[in-house]
Amino acid sequence: MISLRVDNDKKIIFANYTGSVSLSDIENFYQEISREYHHWGKLKMTQDEKGAEFINTPEILKNAKRLIDILAAAFTSIKIGVIQDRPMETAYSFLFLENSSSFNYLIKVFFLEENAYKWLEQ
Repeated sequence: MISLRVDNDKKIIFANYTGSVSLSDIENFYQEISREYHHWGKLKMTQDEKGAEFINTPEILKNAKRLIDILAAAFTSIKIGVIQDRPMETAYSFLFLENSSSFNYLIKVFFLEENAYKWLEQ
């Protein structure tokens, strides 16, 4: 499941991934973000994935570029701070980054949400 809270003043989305998360969950979430917040122009988001169990990670990695293209079509720039605390999932986050390069997209992996938030504010 993916839930979110929004800081409308700072225009930052805080996404929380918990339980089982599939490719379609991520795709639906990115489409919702694109529909609801495209008027911001720039997307700044944390993705706290510490509580998530990704279903079929190889399929998610294979579709990384397509997933990012959903956001890239709606925003002029994208900055996502991924929060991880497990070695394997951290490695998957870096592989996602490798597979999803886009001219207007930055991702960085963090251990603490505070550090991701500080980076987004820069």
